Amino acid sequence: SGTITEIGTVQVTPMEGMEETITSKNIIIATGSEVTPLTGVEVDEKKILSSTGALALSEVPKSMVVIGAGVIGLEMGSIWCRLGAKVTVVELMENILFGMDEEISKIMTRILKKQGIDLINSHDPANMNYLTGYDAWSFYYAQCVLIHINEDEPICFLRAQDVGGGYI
Repeated sequence: SGTITEIGTVQVTPMEGMEETITSKNIIIATGSEVTPLTGVEVDEKKILSSTGALALSEVPKSMVVIGAGVIGLEMGSIWCRLGAKVTVVELMENILFGMDEEISKIMTRILKKQGIDLINSHDPANMNYLTGYDAWSFYYAQCVLIHINEDEPICFLRAQDVGGGYI
């Protein structure tokens, strides 16, 4: 854990080892997140992956379906596409990056399609069986499926009342 003790200073307390004070002009607070599970689908980190599991793959999959077209899902899909996987992103909402500026969504759609990523919007992923490959609308097969939908609360919490304005 860490505490921002003053502007540009973080007191870090690791699980093991010595406490350390780090100073920097800028501090980035990356709290992490937990993925909301897709009903009826168990993340096994082999074929059904979280973003953590996707980062731990030992080889590039031939194909990957990414469920959820938010920042993390698109980032993971883009990485694996550039490494050689055939990537299809499925999003329930009408646009990728739903809730962000519509122009950003349009620009990112063009960029991702240019990379070779297939984007399927306005499609309920609960109606698709990715591992057997069949649903009522289309035919899919994926070596693995990355699920990153509806991020839950951050893993770490920030409390402004702590000394210096923040606790990590």
